Amino acid sequence: MTGVNGRYTVPGLMAGETYVVTVISRRFFFTEPSRVITLNDNVTDADFIGSTGTSRER
Repeated sequence: MTGVNGRYTVPGLMAGETYVVTVISRRFFFTEPSRVITLNDNVTDADFIGSTGTSRER
């Protein structure tokens, strides 16, 4: 879940591990909905850019 400003946290993940993060929305379409992220510290650049509409409308 994201906050009103679009920031999100995922508690309980271990530093040094690699994770696949996938975003899903009924309101927005994402051309790249998944990213592979290795946690070395706080990740601050894992931005998902969405456009209006859904994949069904495209």
